[in-house]
Amino acid sequence: MVSHNKLSACCISHEFYRVATNNPNKIAVIQACGGLKIAKEFRLFCSENGEEETREKFQEFVSSKRTSVNPPVYEGDQCFTFSDVLSAVDYLSLRLRCILDGDDDPNLVKPSSVNMHQTANNCSSKDQSILGSSDRGLEQYTQLHKTYSPRIVGIYMEPSVEYIVSVLSILRCGEAFLSLDPSWPNERILSVISSSKADLILGYGSSVDRTCHQLDKLRWLIHKGSSPVFYMSIEDFIQKQSDSLLGWPCESERLRSFCYLMYTSGSTGKPKGVCGTEVGELYILENL
Repeated sequence: MVSHNKLSACCISHEFYRVATNNPNKIAVIQACGGLKIAKEFRLFCSENGEEETREKFQEFVSSKRTSVNPPVYEGDQCFTFSDVLSAVDYLSLRLRCILDGDDDPNLVKPSSVNMHQTANNCSSKDQSILGSSDRGLEQYTQLHKTYSPRIVGIYMEPSVEYIVSVLSILRCGEAFLSLDPSWPNERILSVISSSKADLILGYGSSVDRTCHQLDKLRWLIHKGSSPVFYMSIEDFIQKQSDSLLGWPCESERLRSFCYLMYTSGSTGKPKGVCGTEVGELYILENL
């Protein structure tokens, strides 16, 4: 484990804060929703003019739609400045901290006790043995490196500005994030959530309605999952004022043992949880 004082930036949270405060009005994220609209316009243009669709003509058509700003923005795109993202991260991280500490939240949906009981009964004996070995591995690692085991927060989203804000907010809380790809089979998602013992799942709220990522997939996860679900959209958090009293993760007496958790493809058997740190180290819990 590399000490944080050997890093050029003490932690990801501090580095993002530094960049955001130095460049508040610069574009940080472009939600590129205009591409689909441009493709449809190009096909219509070719059909009306009797022209063949080629890559060269498409690139020329796209260039004509490009704005002069840098990076380029197209009609239909949504732009978010560093100030937008920073305010959303500050606000969301504070709410996540309160939820993880046991407070209630209007955007939090808790699973019923019946669903949690059913999920626990559906775990196989092999699942239970994997969970047990993971716990022992974490205990050994934390004792050896004087670290703490972070809470795991799942992110059930497609790539989006909400995904970026979620990752930064979870890291700001001093916890670890777990990516849950909506394209995975439901059974795999439920298995990963159960195996990782995720404390919370973040997903899109109903106000998210963009052509590039329309998602209304939280209902099944709320119904069948064993973890509470917090739904959000960037529009709800931008320019929110929060007097955050959160300490910086790098200033804690003990560093977190990992900051993200991902699962292997499972090509050689059951997928395993692989933990990563801010300095790029990886380790598999079961092998400790």
